[in-house]
Amino acid sequence: MLAIVSPGQGSQSVGMLQPWLMDQQNLDLLNIWSQSIGIELSQLGQYGSAEDIKSTEIAQLLIFSCSILSSLELKLETFKKQKVIFAGHSVGEFAAYALAGVFNFSDAIKLVSARGKAMKAAAEIAPQTGMSAVLGGNKDFVISFLKEHDLTPANINSEGQIIAAGKIDKLEELKLNPPSGTKVIPLNVDAAFHTSYMRPAISDFKEVFNDIEVRVPEQLILTNKNGEFVKEKSDIVENLVNQIISPVRWDLCQKQFISNGVTGMLELSPGGTLSGIAKKGAPGIETCALKTPKDIDIAKEFIRKHIGY
Repeated sequence: MLAIVSPGQGSQSVGMLQPWLMDQQNLDLLNIWSQSIGIELSQLGQYGSAEDIKSTEIAQLLIFSCSILSSLELKLETFKKQKVIFAGHSVGEFAAYALAGVFNFSDAIKLVSARGKAMKAAAEIAPQTGMSAVLGGNKDFVISFLKEHDLTPANINSEGQIIAAGKIDKLEELKLNPPSGTKVIPLNVDAAFHTSYMRPAISDFKEVFNDIEVRVPEQLILTNKNGEFVKEKSDIVENLVNQIISPVRWDLCQKQFISNGVTGMLELSPGGTLSGIAKKGAPGIETCALKTPKDIDIAKEFIRKHIGY
């Protein structure tokens, strides 16, 4: 059994799309997406500065684009349903849903663009918020500690890795006085994502689905809202909309992988983050992270090993 996963915000890096755009078909596809949303993805993905790509409405688009472009040579649409589980972390879920047949790529990029813009607008209403990684410690204790100190466990990734979100002054206090046995590292993001601070983004984003065709998944797919399989179209929209203000429960997704006998996890580009989390959260699952086109042959061999295609 194979899990195919897409990373979320924070995995972006300067020049991340450049190696994938050496392929003319990828470049042509990205240009079509750029025209549809009015943002020059090729320029930003190849030459944008660290500050350019930090902004949430740009970071989300580049991460989604990178995941999809890195998947195309793998022919994921040919995989048998019972042998593959798709999942994504935060915005990575949109790439996962598109690859599982819920949206076409053109609609998915429009959704990601609308999501990013709505979240940026919400962030501007609530300035001086951010996120920090809390590494180590007991998961339940850390979650309780954060809530007691007016912070939200926005990403519960695994035992020993939780992302705290909230007011900057509260995060600074957390760094000075962390929970016992933990280390706190501030993250380079511009808002407290997956918290109530994002609530203003909900209504604008939900409206976009009125013009999007949502299909029943052709493949097995998890929601990072609770780590459960998604089967109904109505659940897809509800989960993706409410995901903006809900914690990412990647720990539950990994638990589901284990329960369903996943032996390998392939992380699409920009790969690395989720593979790193799996080393502690699901150490029995072999990982493969796609970073550049040079990794495609390795990824194909990894797929053959775990599902025999």
